[in-house]
Amino acid sequence: MKATEFKGFYRETLGFMTEVRQNNSKTWFEDHRRQYDEYLLKPLQHLTLNLSPLINSIDPNIQISTKAGRTISRIYRDIRFSNDKSLYREDAWISFKRREIDKASYPEFYLYFTPVHYEYGMGYYCASKKTMDRFREILEYDPKEFEQSISFFSDKDNELDIFGEQYKKIIKNNAKEDLQNWFKYKTFAISVKSEIDDIFFSHKIEEKIRFAFEKLKPLYCFLLKHTVD
Repeated sequence: MKATEFKGFYRETLGFMTEVRQNNSKTWFEDHRRQYDEYLLKPLQHLTLNLSPLINSIDPNIQISTKAGRTISRIYRDIRFSNDKSLYREDAWISFKRREIDKASYPEFYLYFTPVHYEYGMGYYCASKKTMDRFREILEYDPKEFEQSISFFSDKDNELDIFGEQYKKIIKNNAKEDLQNWFKYKTFAISVKSEIDDIFFSHKIEEKIRFAFEKLKPLYCFLLKHTVD
């Protein structure tokens, strides 16, 4: 498959995902496989291909695949250890992430969406305690490079914000006052979050994702350099 002019997702994309939730059976899915291929899988594949040159310029060690279950989410759920026995997913994502044999925790660039909302940015959801301890130590004693990597927060056009699981109390530290907020996160993501809007159904969604990824590149490189073995 070659990169194409991605024109956004279809209205039918969300219609199919909504129906998955209402008709979560193998028989129904097999009867609607064409809709899955056309309205969900193919747009994800085209967007993945279009973004791949940018991702490779940021980190050539990220392996990109248009097969479901690799860079692109599978429609099938893993129900082996889940109380929810629904067979098919009602959400979808693209995840650009290193996948090493040792399964080290790496940051990732991503797009995630449901029939109701979407988000994109860079997540560090799998960061280990050891990784985050290193991160906080740098913020406390040598924060200059980190501060440069998050300079986009002061841009007038910035839409990115910090999200993530938090401690009940900020970890005690001697960092600068304007960095204190970072000490409350167990893991974090820097993302744009939005309800489904017209942008999602146009080429502008690719432009906005690309713009966010480029802004996040310095932070991604900082995390690889200082926190990951």
